[in-house]
Amino acid sequence: MKIGSVRLLNGFFNPQVGLDVFGPDGEAESFTATLDTGFSGWVALPESAVNRLSLPYLWTDKITLADASEIDADLHVAQVFFADRVFRVYVISVGAAPMVGTGLLRNAGLTLNMVPEGDITYTPISA
Repeated sequence: MKIGSVRLLNGFFNPQVGLDVFGPDGEAESFTATLDTGFSGWVALPESAVNRLSLPYLWTDKITLADASEIDADLHVAQVFFADRVFRVYVISVGAAPMVGTGLLRNAGLTLNMVPEGDITYTPISA
């Protein structure tokens, strides 16, 4: 199933997918997120989005960024609707733009057509 498209932003390919994140009261917010295969977590959202949705705080954890620097980031829990499925995931509060990591891609095949407006497809795989 198609879950997104590759966008050309500032001369770089940027795979983008859609997801809905639900707060504990059932309120949902839709996001267009960058699919980051270098991010081993599930979902990253800006602090403002985490606050709007009142996502439950779990703890603060040290995470390593792509440049090998480490920062403290708050960890939350949420339900997300992604690829026609509902997942209960960890959400880190970090950065200025939403990201989806490889944790959300577990037990699935992923195809990225790395051309402008190329399709991103997701296929569930039985584990």
